Amino acid sequence: VTQLSSASSSSVNKENITSANMSDEEPQDDQELVTITAAEKQSGIIDRWELIQAQDLRNKLRIKQHLQQWQQVNSDLSDVSAWLDKTEEELEELQKAKPPTSMQAMEQRVKKLKDTLKAFDNYKAVVLSVNLSSKEFQKADSTEFKELQNRLRKVNLRWEKAAHALDNWRKGLRQALLHCQDFHDQSQKLILWLASAEGRRNEAQITDPNADPHTILESQKELMQLEKELLEQQLKVNCLQELSAYLLLKSDGEDYIEADEKVHVIGKKLKQLTEQVSHDLKTVQGSLLFFLLLLLLACMIPSSEEDYSCTQANNFARSFYPMLRYTNGPPPT
Repeated sequence: VTQLSSASSSSVNKENITSANMSDEEPQDDQELVTITAAEKQSGIIDRWELIQAQDLRNKLRIKQHLQQWQQVNSDLSDVSAWLDKTEEELEELQKAKPPTSMQAMEQRVKKLKDTLKAFDNYKAVVLSVNLSSKEFQKADSTEFKELQNRLRKVNLRWEKAAHALDNWRKGLRQALLHCQDFHDQSQKLILWLASAEGRRNEAQITDPNADPHTILESQKELMQLEKELLEQQLKVNCLQELSAYLLLKSDGEDYIEADEKVHVIGKKLKQLTEQVSHDLKTVQGSLLFFLLLLLLACMIPSSEEDYSCTQANNFARSFYPMLRYTNGPPPT
């Protein structure tokens, strides 16, 4: 019985010690868990704060970009409006002006047309950009946006009106060119001159392979003069081609097609003839160079068989006799 009671008390003591140890460890584990949880909460707060800062920065950048885009759209609209004020007035005056009747006046009008078309192309890109950029502000419901939309609508209407006025002015110039007698006379003169130039080129060509240098020099002189005149006529042809490119459209009728074809033939014939004359000059210059080489060779070769004899050599040897003394007599010569 005593043994059982001692064993029982020993077991009870062990359980109490174990219970006490467990109770001492539990607060330490709870404290670590609380520390980890606090750290996670702090990390989560930092992440959320960084996210808020990033969103705020993105919103500020977006607002800044929208503000810059808004200012750019307003600036572009002002520039286009100012240009339209000037262009509308110029087109109105040009349409009222008398049609040009000379080539010089026609050249000036076409130069003005080129500049105007170039300006339209440049500002067309600006107008398209403004229309596309304005779509970014469609969600905005403010007085400023409504005013912007109203300005843009007016600019678009004015642009269409100016483009229509430009087309009408261009059509008027096209009709004036077709009725310009100076244009037709100059085209016909160039056709006749090119035919004459082709005949001169054929006459200047050397067909005889045994032609003398004088004939070759005359041919070169004529071809050089013809080449010079061809270059001078090139300026007139360039003028006709420019008028044709801007005013003569194949879809406008048979009269326009005929005038355009005539200018095309003139330009093609002039280019062909210029290349042919340039080739002929190179051939003539090659022939002259060949004659010069023959002349040089003729100067280097002796003119008679006496130059190959020993006479000159013997005379040269005898010239040394007063200076030489031979014990056994002079050598045979």
